[in-house]
Amino acid sequence: MKEGVSLSQRILAAFCVLSALFLGYWAFAMTQSEGIFETGSFINVGSNDGQGSEILAALDEAAQSKGERIAVELEQPDHTDVYAAGDFGSSWYDTIAPGSPVRVHDLSELPDEDPRQLLQLSGGEDFKNTVYGILDAYSAQHQELESLEWSFLFTDTALAGIYFLILATCFAVVVAGAIARTRDYAVWQLMGLSPSVIFAREFRRSYASAFLSALAIGAVALVLCAILVSPRVMLGIMRYSAVFLFPLLAVMVVAFLLTTWACKKLALRDRLKGKLPQRSTVAIVVLLKLVPCIAAVGLIAPALNHLHEVEVQNGVGNFWKQADDLQILELSGARDSDGIVDSTHKLAELARAKSAVGQFQYVQFSEDSPAEFGGVGRDMLSFNYTAAMRSVEGPLREELQNSPPHEPTRYIPRGLEGIADSVPKDFYCSEHECPVEILDSDDFDVATWQIDETGWGEQIKTAGPVMTIFPDDQLPSDRTIVAGMTQNGTGFLGGVPPELRDDPDLSNFVLKTNSAAHLWAKGNASLRADTVALVLGVIAAALIALTMAVIAGFLYRKLFAQRLRVYRFMGIPMTRAYRYLWLADAAICCVTIAYLWFKGGQARELERMNSMPAVVAQLKVTPEAMAYGVGLSILVAVVSVMTMVHISYRAGKR
Repeated sequence: MKEGVSLSQRILAAFCVLSALFLGYWAFAMTQSEGIFETGSFINVGSNDGQGSEILAALDEAAQSKGERIAVELEQPDHTDVYAAGDFGSSWYDTIAPGSPVRVHDLSELPDEDPRQLLQLSGGEDFKNTVYGILDAYSAQHQELESLEWSFLFTDTALAGIYFLILATCFAVVVAGAIARTRDYAVWQLMGLSPSVIFAREFRRSYASAFLSALAIGAVALVLCAILVSPRVMLGIMRYSAVFLFPLLAVMVVAFLLTTWACKKLALRDRLKGKLPQRSTVAIVVLLKLVPCIAAVGLIAPALNHLHEVEVQNGVGNFWKQADDLQILELSGARDSDGIVDSTHKLAELARAKSAVGQFQYVQFSEDSPAEFGGVGRDMLSFNYTAAMRSVEGPLREELQNSPPHEPTRYIPRGLEGIADSVPKDFYCSEHECPVEILDSDDFDVATWQIDETGWGEQIKTAGPVMTIFPDDQLPSDRTIVAGMTQNGTGFLGGVPPELRDDPDLSNFVLKTNSAAHLWAKGNASLRADTVALVLGVIAAALIALTMAVIAGFLYRKLFAQRLRVYRFMGIPMTRAYRYLWLADAAICCVTIAYLWFKGGQARELERMNSMPAVVAQLKVTPEAMAYGVGLSILVAVVSVMTMVHISYRAGKR
């Protein structure tokens, strides 16, 4: 038994260090996918009276003189452009998978020498104040943005659940090992050793060698990372790993001290006989089963939600792959009001010219409900004719092909014919008289062109919506067209128009372009990565929960060994001997149900607030998830009882 305890403690020490290293790698990879290349400060720069080249030159000089770095990240479909100033080196911004390949440029090479970007700074307050001074000297508008990397890591990813699982594992194994060796600690106390000396001796005996070996392995891995990728990646992973490692060590120390303190409540004579404190051990037995159970069921719900969404996205993947000709624009709002008006008009005119020849897709999507704005419980969509022909299916598509609208026209499903006048209108038809066409049916699907960068596709198709269709040569107002470009379905077809690159104002107004297929693929890859992490987390959590159930059964059997022998000798049913364990298992099951119900309540509240699907999925509890969670808690109870029965049976044979 003691050899097994020693082995488990050595494995735990290595597991603790290597888990922190893995979590550090995972955290760095996720923040890199969000375009974070410097973590000192983030400053968003606005209008600057056309002094872009002077500002960039001053920022470059400041970075060089202070020995710091300034980076601007602009993502492209197949790589990431980083425009940097300061001491960064040729490969400093190289990154790790799943990050895109990085191409580094001088800060002065920003497109159109435009500093209206998100500046990422290294260093502390002194360098940030220097940058503020430069921006103020050129009357450039600026705003500091708060770094929310830890909020992102622990709320938008599966990392929090897996980290809690690792914490629970460390706590449980340390507690079990300390309880199993309470006789050794009693002997050391009899020798006159203080609690601190006992702790130090146990650390050297059980944890030190494995801990130092794991640290050495981690150091070698980090050095290889610095050589093969870049020192920045090494420092980033080291930073995250250190943050994750210290709570793990603290949990192990607290678990050991709490266990030895509880065991010291017994008389020294009883401890030398190997007896355990009854109340404390029962509490520890409950915790050994409860904590891994909660960790596991906390991962089951989001894992099932992610698996379901992967299936949904597999079903719509072909739709997005066929939309690789749609170029979606990301626009810059960092300009004064006159500049926005001028750029909006110029971009809208380009859209009109391309739409007239079938090279522009205009889509506006708005979800409607009976409770909002006098809604009729149908979605509302606006298209130009080209977009409508790419979006509708079935007989309606054939009808539109045979009878294209000659002016902006509203199409209302037959089910709404009686209330056609009360059906909400889009902005154009609320200002102009639009003819109305009553469709023969309301049973038709229309694509909404909704994409989510997290991979959680919004409503891909909708049945029987209210539509407004514009002829390709009669698009609505400038503002309406450009506002549509902030949605996923509006963009240029066939490729990026050369005017967006050749015209300085338009190239400045359009930050970047991506194909719809690329955006979907990027989000889908993120969704799949999160799904794999969650599923592996559930499997690991379930295995750990069952292992802890075995340890709990062993401790309970050791705690009540004498009473169980008396019950067996007197012929009293063993179910009575295990009644405290039954009560504890029932309590664990109730706590599991309450925990899942609480999470489900949070998800329902988020759904009422129309939160992002990816956020809701972390909390939403389906009946299937509830069944799996309760089933796991029951399985843990059964394994614990079977362990006690098996030990009692072997003891009886002896």
